[in-house]
Amino acid sequence: MPLIDAEKFIKEIVKNNDLRKSFYKYGSSLEVLHAIQESGYHFKLYEFEESINHLKTESPTEEQATMLDELGFWWSVLMYDGSIGDIEEPPACTPSKCSTCSSCGV
Repeated sequence: MPLIDAEKFIKEIVKNNDLRKSFYKYGSSLEVLHAIQESGYHFKLYEFEESINHLKTESPTEEQATMLDELGFWWSVLMYDGSIGDIEEPPACTPSKCSTCSSCGV
């Protein structure tokens, strides 16, 4: 469940400052997203944002909501460098793969 993974990831990076800092070593947001997914958290950019908003609505204190706002800002600075492009999944079949795949029936 991607939204659950996003919420688990958010809770982990709130507790683990070293994990948060570890993402600065990557050259692009695409590399960061791959590293996150390799760590077992499978979600898309917009699912992270949806999870932040959901957690904010359930925040028991204004301080916690503010911390989630700051985390959302950190995420946007980290992830929106243009290397990911659209949030849609790329098509399974591309012209370069068409002769080797079976997804389009060609």
